[in-house]
Amino acid sequence: MDSNAQEEEVLWKRALPFGTELSGLQSVQEHNWSFSNLEDAFKEGGVLHGEKVFLFTSTEVQLFSIRGELKVTFIPVVAAIVSPCPPSNKIAIRDLGKQDDEVIHMEDVEIDWVPYFPVAADWWGGAAETQIFLLRHKSDASPINAINILQYCTPYFNNPFKTEEEPLFVDINCPDESGEEPFVVEYNCEFDDPEKFTDEFINDGKVDKDAFKELIKKKVEATKIEASRKRFNAREELMRQGIDAAAFEEMRFYKFYPVAIPDTPNISSRKSPHINGYYGKAHLVF
Repeated sequence: MDSNAQEEEVLWKRALPFGTELSGLQSVQEHNWSFSNLEDAFKEGGVLHGEKVFLFTSTEVQLFSIRGELKVTFIPVVAAIVSPCPPSNKIAIRDLGKQDDEVIHMEDVEIDWVPYFPVAADWWGGAAETQIFLLRHKSDASPINAINILQYCTPYFNNPFKTEEEPLFVDINCPDESGEEPFVVEYNCEFDDPEKFTDEFINDGKVDKDAFKELIKKKVEATKIEASRKRFNAREELMRQGIDAAAFEEMRFYKFYPVAIPDTPNISSRKSPHINGYYGKAHLVF
């Protein structure tokens, strides 16, 4: 194997995939996946040539017919973010006991954007200004420890400078006057109407409708205030680091799937621009 082929293999494997448990990682290792397209992207004329690039890996689960047998396969995927600054210093942690992820600073779980230096000096097409950072756990050298943490993690992204606001959802704990356990309903602050929403969920006479509508109003107001406070604090934190709205406008997201080679499943018709629930869609898929 020549040095360039070694670099291509090392780069995508250098950091363990996020959101993937041990069995999924073992599934990935069953195939000799090739990311030569990622290598090409760093060469002259490629979308990553001469850029500051932040990479992280994850997996997508697909069902393939392999040697006549249907088999669940974990496909490795690489997300590349071209950005003048780290796209985020936070990570989302999935808590099986909660509905929503917990968003915390990466350093709290020893995750960081780590510089990557290729063995072959000319691997990235001789562009000295090219910089590569991998999102990885401090214990990557100890895979089991890292896997135990990363399997619950999702790379987080949020642009606090964007003018359009994401729809806000509120969980309404509705008291049940019959004495039974309260039931939880999700309310869309942008599209749901309090009157119609109340009529839809409160129709058995067990709960006072006016009280329910007042509950919705207070929950929505509190949620909007909290969302506004978080956006303000996030903007202030970034601006203290010298990061402004222009940095986010310059960011470009790319998504790389393995290239087709004879001994791997054919995924050409199964590619999606979706990166994850935080990064959204890639500008370009390879």
